[in-house]
Amino acid sequence: MSRYQAMIVEDNAVYRHAIRTLVDWERSGFRIAAEAVNGKQALERMAAQRFDLILTDVSMPEMNGIDLVKAVNERGEDTVIVMLSSYDDFQFVKDSLKLGADDYLLKQEMEPDTMVAMLGQVKEKLSRLQTSREKERANRSEAQAARLKQWMTGEANAHPAPDEGLAELLPAAEYRLILLASRECEEMDGDRIRQAAQDGAAELECGTTLAIPIRSGRLALVVGMPDDGARGCGSGRAARELAGRWLGQGEDRCSRAAAIAAGRGSAGLYGLREAYEEAERALFLAVYEGWGRLFEAEPKPPAPANQVAEAEEAARRWQAAVRSGSGEDMAAAAVCQFGLLSRAKPAKAVLQRHLVDLYASLYHHADPAPHAVPDWWSVLSGSIDRLDPIRRMEADFVAFCRERFPESEAVPANRKEIRQAIAYIRSHYAEDISVAGLSGQLGFSANYLSNLFRSETGLRVTEYVNRVRMEVAKRLLRDMQLKVYEVAGKVGYHDASYFCKVFKEVTGETVTAFRQKE
Repeated sequence: MSRYQAMIVEDNAVYRHAIRTLVDWERSGFRIAAEAVNGKQALERMAAQRFDLILTDVSMPEMNGIDLVKAVNERGEDTVIVMLSSYDDFQFVKDSLKLGADDYLLKQEMEPDTMVAMLGQVKEKLSRLQTSREKERANRSEAQAARLKQWMTGEANAHPAPDEGLAELLPAAEYRLILLASRECEEMDGDRIRQAAQDGAAELECGTTLAIPIRSGRLALVVGMPDDGARGCGSGRAARELAGRWLGQGEDRCSRAAAIAAGRGSAGLYGLREAYEEAERALFLAVYEGWGRLFEAEPKPPAPANQVAEAEEAARRWQAAVRSGSGEDMAAAAVCQFGLLSRAKPAKAVLQRHLVDLYASLYHHADPAPHAVPDWWSVLSGSIDRLDPIRRMEADFVAFCRERFPESEAVPANRKEIRQAIAYIRSHYAEDISVAGLSGQLGFSANYLSNLFRSETGLRVTEYVNRVRMEVAKRLLRDMQLKVYEVAGKVGYHDASYFCKVFKEVTGETVTAFRQKE
């Protein structure tokens, strides 16, 4: 059980002995760690040790109790001061209370019960002060970690001010930034991981350990590393061992990933940002190589010479598939594109730009509504942020191609105007679409569009719109949680009965029969 440290400051040896022996200090939670005969000697003791409680006389030679109170308060420590006084110097006690003393005891009235009660009150106050200080430190640490995160991730470009003290938090010499990722977000408890990291760092004789929450499921550890001679392991090996302990074994490991990058204390906060960027690039390899692994930042090797030619051929195949309007051709061409990406392992920004181009190419004939957000964007951005496997992104895109361009919709259309009309219908099937409205969107006359559309596709515009809607409706009807009227609304019909009628005309079966079959 930890004891609070107390010091008696009294020039009279008899009183010092009486105070020391009047009660059982240990039982009250205190230990008399030092004694002094005046304020000057007390300050000398405080230079070598911290005290929680000081019991001091008022009148003493060289430095009296009032001057001692002033000096202690200037130090700014959480030290409780109790004045010991006689009746004839009580005015000085009042002055000391004004200056910051916490309580007083009259020497003539000191009894065991009085002393025990006073120590109990002091103990409670010290406990409150300790809780308050711990909360202040926690709040400051949290604020500093948040500020470091903003700077490190580029959310804030303004260099932190010197008075924020952020640079001082970093190890002075070489360190490692370990970026941890987890699919189980509740695992990323900053306090728990920081404590585990600190325990491991102490065992490996590492230095400073700093935990910086990045976002849900992501946390950075800045760990000072031992010299190469410590425990026979260099800084890289120690960091790998720390990360490996967190990754764990078995099922837990499958939902975790980690990356390591080197940092230099001499580079300050700019070095921290650079180390984080390197660790992020390394961690993104989980998209291509899978989770449950430790990745280390290292230069990327040059691309093979034949990769450019393969990419050009894959691009031509993709463009031809899009022009064909066949969802199956697009799916096959997409598999080729994703195969190249899996081998090339591009960085996050490059992969995202490439996939955005692929999705957008499916819309390039359409004229989307102003400020409309494509329905695929949230799926794509979420997959990339979560570090989903590239094969899952491939499966999502292939399914999107087949859903958006089912084979029953793959009608021949060589004229650019009709390809534009088809793309618009596929994008806006849930809206009210008429020949007049469609021609207005595309800038043609209604008669011209109607005649050309039937000549190119063999279908009237309304027939084609109904076919697109029914293909989507089939997919939605497979979800038994959706009501028929909800499906009708999602594909552009306000009247569920009319939707059921059109469904039977286009598919040859009723909605009920389709659901029973499914």
